[in-house]
Amino acid sequence: MPTIVLMGAPGSGKSKMACETAVKRPVHVLDIDRKLKGMAWVWPYLKSGDVTSWELAQPLIRGKLGNRVRLLAKNENPDLEPLGWKTLCEYVDNIERKEEFKNCGTLVIDSATTMGDHLARAILFLDDKGTSTLSPRNWASYQAAWKEVVTCFRDLCIREDKDLIVTVHERVSEIPGDSTSKVIRRKDPISGITEREFIGTMDVKIATAINGQFGIEMPLHFEEVYHLFVEMDKDKNPVWRCRVLPDGRRDLRTSFPVTKAVFSPNFKEIWGIRHENQQKQSSSV
Repeated sequence: MPTIVLMGAPGSGKSKMACETAVKRPVHVLDIDRKLKGMAWVWPYLKSGDVTSWELAQPLIRGKLGNRVRLLAKNENPDLEPLGWKTLCEYVDNIERKEEFKNCGTLVIDSATTMGDHLARAILFLDDKGTSTLSPRNWASYQAAWKEVVTCFRDLCIREDKDLIVTVHERVSEIPGDSTSKVIRRKDPISGITEREFIGTMDVKIATAINGQFGIEMPLHFEEVYHLFVEMDKDKNPVWRCRVLPDGRRDLRTSFPVTKAVFSPNFKEIWGIRHENQQKQSSSV
């Protein structure tokens, strides 16, 4: 029961690969992005029941947008509680009693990027001394919460013998190049805005689009970490690809024996017939 991260830019095929090629079926999707039902390719799967979904219907912010802009300009935290994170947690706390989860073979979280946005807004609201941006203390809470969330989903799927797939976007991250290099944060005394400053040499890495340190650490918590991307063929037509081995910028990996680094975005092709035989053997026990 592998746990998998699919990272890549928007449109690189993360949701499609997860829903169409997951080995254990049916697939149940936590649709955090609220996009799944609008994608034409998934309609036959939803109709047949091979893919089920739960949509997080709560918006990132509540109240009038104009008022939210005023609070952002004044560097104040939200005046109305954002309910996205709370609603998601309530569903997950009771997910083992949900028929769609009981019947599925793979749980998909689509996407962790938006889930992180909901988490950040919940933390800002709950901090009585909060502002419109996360403070150093808030960042520590954000980091700890992410580790607990990932552990919760991993333990849940391992306990219930289900595969776990998490989709996430990418961001550029600067890593100190040597022991003398570092990243420091300075707060402007007038604007109150905290900015990062780089001292020494920095290596550019591609990390998951989770803000803060956890965006770099996220792959550590999963067995399989793949990068999805689109390239153009000789006729300038788009071709979707999936890379499973490190490319020097991303911390990718697979535990399956592979003879190449890049595949089509298909778990069965990457994992091979050997995994399918293991699936049949385990289901016959």
